[in-house]
Amino acid sequence: MLALVTGALLAASLSGCIVVPEGGGYHHHHDYYYR
Repeated sequence: MLALVTGALLAASLSGCIVVPEGGGYHHHHDYYYR
C-alpha cells in the first residue's frame, strides 16, 4: 500500500497534474489520497 501511494506521489510530482485547489491552492496530491 505504501509503495503504491509513494509511486503515485512520485508520478504526480513529476507530472504535476494532480493538485487539490482547496486550502488556497497549496494542497497537493498527498492530501487528495488522505481525504
